[in-house]
Amino acid sequence: MSGKRALSAMQKQAISLYRHCIRGARTKQQQEGLDPQTGNVLRQHARARFDEHRSVSTRNIQLVEHLIRQGQRQLQMLLEPGVSLRL
Repeated sequence: MSGKRALSAMQKQAISLYRHCIRGARTKQQQEGLDPQTGNVLRQHARARFDEHRSVSTRNIQLVEHLIRQGQRQLQMLLEPGVSLRL
């Protein structure tokens, strides 16, 4: 046995959201013909937002769920065609 704990459902959701953010940055860059640097900025912003909340306790379920929902809404809005980037 490797000694690793299984991830909780919320941890899996957070990881999934992070992956969607990274993929979304690439998609936005390609679909709208943006400069490659813009894609890098989007990825850095996503990383910074996740790092900012890294210290949130996994026991604070309401906050974790709120942050996941907020991130999903922000990503969905960002991926809308024609939405300009103001980070």
